[in-house]
Amino acid sequence: MEGHVGLFRVPVDVAITTAGGEKVFPVQVSKADETFSFTVDGPPLMVLFDKGDKILKSLDFQKSPEEWIRQLQTARDVPDRADAAFALGNIKDNDAVTAALGEAARRDRFWGVRNEALRALGRVNSPNARKQVLASLSNEQPWVRQVAVEQMDIFRTTKKQ
Repeated sequence: MEGHVGLFRVPVDVAITTAGGEKVFPVQVSKADETFSFTVDGPPLMVLFDKGDKILKSLDFQKSPEEWIRQLQTARDVPDRADAAFALGNIKDNDAVTAALGEAARRDRFWGVRNEALRALGRVNSPNARKQVLASLSNEQPWVRQVAVEQMDIFRTTKKQ
């Protein structure tokens, strides 16, 4: 079959954070459908498949808004926080989501996550999201300010339609 690529054996780190801290479980993914079980010391507060986003993949990880917010606020690796910001941009009419994205847009320690949060706020496209983007127009990084201006233009354009 032309263009068909078979499955690979891929090492993946699954990180599970509980109240007791983070534990990383290395696994080998070798099938299209696999189940893994992990023993942890309490209820999971955050689960990251492919911690640090090291492999090329398409992943549909079903998480609640609260789980995505926790990942945005507490994940150590930039790609994991950026993934959370992107996912949160698909959640409309949720003040906690908009507030978390606004906080990340203003204060995340990496400018790329701030940009991803701003783009997510543009996709949320609500008056509250607009206020959060507006607050980021004074960011110290010019490339963050540029993304904030681009998102403000989205709000302006959408309002006219």
